[in-house]
Amino acid sequence: MLFIPLAWNAQVGLVTNGDFEGWTTTILSKNLDDFQNSNSENPGVTTCSQSTDAVHLSYSVLLETKEFAGDTIFGWIANGDLDAMGDGQPHTANIDSITVRLKYDIMPGDSATMLLVQTGGIPTFDVWNFTGTQSTWTTVNLPVTNALHDSIIFAAASGNAFADFSIDGSWLQIDWVELVNDGGANEDMPNNSFENWTDVTYEDPDSWVSFNAVASVLGFIPTPKSTNSFTGTYAAEMQISTFGGDTVNPVLTNGQMDANYEVIGGVPYTSMPANFEGAYQWNPINSIDSAFISIEFRNSGTPVGGNVVALGLSDATTGTYQTFSVPANVASAPDTMIIIVYAEGSPGVNMLVDALELTGNGVNVNEFETVVYQVYPNPAQDIINVKGANSNTLIELFSLDGKLVAQDQGNTINVQNLASGVYSMRIDKGTIQKVMVK
Repeated sequence: MLFIPLAWNAQVGLVTNGDFEGWTTTILSKNLDDFQNSNSENPGVTTCSQSTDAVHLSYSVLLETKEFAGDTIFGWIANGDLDAMGDGQPHTANIDSITVRLKYDIMPGDSATMLLVQTGGIPTFDVWNFTGTQSTWTTVNLPVTNALHDSIIFAAASGNAFADFSIDGSWLQIDWVELVNDGGANEDMPNNSFENWTDVTYEDPDSWVSFNAVASVLGFIPTPKSTNSFTGTYAAEMQISTFGGDTVNPVLTNGQMDANYEVIGGVPYTSMPANFEGAYQWNPINSIDSAFISIEFRNSGTPVGGNVVALGLSDATTGTYQTFSVPANVASAPDTMIIIVYAEGSPGVNMLVDALELTGNGVNVNEFETVVYQVYPNPAQDIINVKGANSNTLIELFSLDGKLVAQDQGNTINVQNLASGVYSMRIDKGTIQKVMVK
């Protein structure tokens, strides 16, 4: 094990939830059952959503085109794999037409797309495009090519799917899709009225940020809660995973992540501890496997101290916990502190982290009286309540790049004018809680 002194990034006193006992489950979005959708392409950007504005039963599906990372992305759904052209919904009856209830507002120069593919032999395509505005629900009946098939793929997009072109602001809303056979042998598609949705959730340790929110949309969690703890009930587990042929290296931080998923910022911190301590299990497989646990202190953006515990193949703990205590190396009073835990290398490698704390120079577990706050609703649209706060409690909201975007005093804060996304809530200059605005 190598201890690397660094002038490394800031809470007053302790590491909040450094024992990883507090975890919060967040509903990130809803996935449409029996359909693939566009939310998995750009995690964190919702372009396919459930709507209670429905013409039939309770729900419809809303597809939207949005700006993201300097580009535009359109919302889409498909009940099969359009790339494979054969992985669709089983279906054998003749289809004479398709009846759809829809409304839309397509930006000038753009067009929405809807298509039906009959597969099982040579794929047969029927494609329809929509332009302009239809502000109220309308029923359209569209003729379909008569073709023998054993499966179908129904798909729709708020942009021109074949030209891969879209304009920000376009949207297409669909409800109650029926396949019509004039002979009467109709076969409805599963979930053809878009009633069945499954919550996409993720769980992160309170006051910490990981890739869990992003990865949960893709169907996996790189930093799960583990009951294999050093102290208490839980620890944080870092798992190196694969997705789409790429290796996903887990990150855990008490700072923030920007739109490019880079770690930034930190937490307010003004003490000068002597030591950074904790415990870990490190289970590497190959020489390429490495990990680190780092802490950095800054003042006005300038590094004033920190340290790193760096781990390689020779530092394997063979399934048991190893404790560490390294100098904090704080040369002068900080205003910010950030901890980063990271692992990279072979898929299947994992590391468990627990009991992170700062000690010495008057910083200890008895330094502060613990105040427990409950934040709800989360996600929120208008008002966030903070149970446990009083009329003098300062509530602040920060964007992912560390900018203060809202603040109030009391036990509520208004988020109605904030853009949708994830924010850090700081309560009385201490407790940090992630919140989502929708």
